[in-house]
Amino acid sequence: MRINKTLFKEITRCKTYYGLLEIYRNKKFAFLNDFTEEELKEKLDLMYDPKTYDDLLANDKEFYMKEYYDDVEKEGINVINKLLNLSFKYKEVEKQTKLEFKDKSGHYFETYADGYLEDKESIYLLEVKSCSSNTIIGKYNRFIYEDGIYKLTNKKDEKTEKDLKHLYNRFSDVGKYIYDATFTYYLSTKNNPGNKNIKVYLAVLNSDYILNIKNNFDNIYPKDENGNYVMSVFDVTNVVKENLTFLIQDMNKLINLIQTNKYFPPILGTHCGYKKQESCMFTPICYKPFETKGSIIEYYRQMRYEDMNNGKKLLSDVTYDELTTEKTKLQRSCFVNDERFINIDKIAAGIDIIKYPIYYLDFETFQSPLPRFFGERPNAQSLFQFSLHIETKEGICDIDKDHFSFLANDYNDCRKKLCEELIKLIDLENGGTVIVYNQTFEKQRIKELMEFYPEYKKKLQIIDDHIFDLMYLLVGNKKMFENLGYDDDLFNFYDNKLRGSFSIKKVLPLFSSLSYQNLDVKNGLEAQEAYSKFRYMSTEDIEEERQKLIEYCKLDTWSMVVILNGLKKLINKKNAK
Repeated sequence: MRINKTLFKEITRCKTYYGLLEIYRNKKFAFLNDFTEEELKEKLDLMYDPKTYDDLLANDKEFYMKEYYDDVEKEGINVINKLLNLSFKYKEVEKQTKLEFKDKSGHYFETYADGYLEDKESIYLLEVKSCSSNTIIGKYNRFIYEDGIYKLTNKKDEKTEKDLKHLYNRFSDVGKYIYDATFTYYLSTKNNPGNKNIKVYLAVLNSDYILNIKNNFDNIYPKDENGNYVMSVFDVTNVVKENLTFLIQDMNKLINLIQTNKYFPPILGTHCGYKKQESCMFTPICYKPFETKGSIIEYYRQMRYEDMNNGKKLLSDVTYDELTTEKTKLQRSCFVNDERFINIDKIAAGIDIIKYPIYYLDFETFQSPLPRFFGERPNAQSLFQFSLHIETKEGICDIDKDHFSFLANDYNDCRKKLCEELIKLIDLENGGTVIVYNQTFEKQRIKELMEFYPEYKKKLQIIDDHIFDLMYLLVGNKKMFENLGYDDDLFNFYDNKLRGSFSIKKVLPLFSSLSYQNLDVKNGLEAQEAYSKFRYMSTEDIEEERQKLIEYCKLDTWSMVVILNGLKKLINKKNAK
């Protein structure tokens, strides 16, 4: 069996993966010990449509960010060459140095190195990742900066020791990158007949870097004004050597799994990466029992893995006394009694804060790993669009006539024009409210605009000061409602159809028949992808994409109008009784 790095990580993350992979690859010809034909058919029907035979797990869509990540790899190589006077060269994956090893069981382990360099005495390995340097450094400085690169700290205090443990947890935010490097290191030790010294480096995006070029069309990243390179380099040689023990343990588990050749029922946990970018491809199968309405996975901000692995599937399978928060207890009650919960008085008190005119605001951004425009940092959320509905007086707001928007005409920097249009449209001289949904995102973007354009700071600050989070009316907000005389920490509104989520796309259907499913662009990720195409599109094609983006963002702000009006109707209905 040929096992590359990705397959190795997938099989060793969970005992269930190997059996499912055998079924997925070999279909009806799959053979697993102690596995019946009925069980095989059951799993196949979850992988392939029984009528059309379409692959239900396939993800053939080309990843639109690949080119951006390739640029990161090029820049990582460029920076380490400057810092260490080396001569790594960027190569497409299929042309990179391939490291492979055949074990005594006849299995081939292989990987391609982002950077591989060899001289008379040493082998140099380079892994390039698009995470931030702060992720690697950690809260208590796991690494210290020395002679241009970061090296593992020698500190031994309790907090640092605890922080260092994350390096060796393959499922932690930092450990997953160390694990990748450890796999490459292991294979290099098997391709080192001269027993050369092996040095391992990790290049990531520098959290402190600020681009100081106004129009960076050529993707050039000189040192910034503080002398920072766009990439930070970490010497992880000692870390991967220590981590090798854990990787070899995983390798032995993998070989044992292959030899056992069985299907093992899933044991669910954080390693599944459920609903995350690194999600296992078989989560649709393993989590199928929890797709039902009232599922235990609907508990607000909780994944009760122990209960799930013990056979509990519904909200009601967890006893009231086992729940630890008032909000989850309320969810259980709503499900068991098949009822909607509404605290009309609290919602009304929150609405009373809102003053007219109301400006319903939503931003769209593009997150590029490498900064594109002046003043941006790596992985910046770069603004390219906003949508605004203006309700001058209560009930006076039309989906089309009262809609205003700004959207980039091309791939160039439009932030200043966007900023100017925003402060022109939002007039708060005589008061008013700027309504957003989940305010953290919009507030952070406005703060960044203040930093980019200090000449507009005063007007932007006024907008920021008048922001009201519509989500608070539904989810609640302890600080806001304590100021209004309420001391509970319950939801203000809960409907079983929300299924534990208060995303605007979940809330909207409770107040309207409008749907995002009828749009060409249906969510924020699709909006990013649509905008990314501007990079190479003709003017005519860009205009076609722009209309799709305008309609999507327009529904975001109109949804807020609909939800607020829907809440008001509920209040009026109660008061009319």
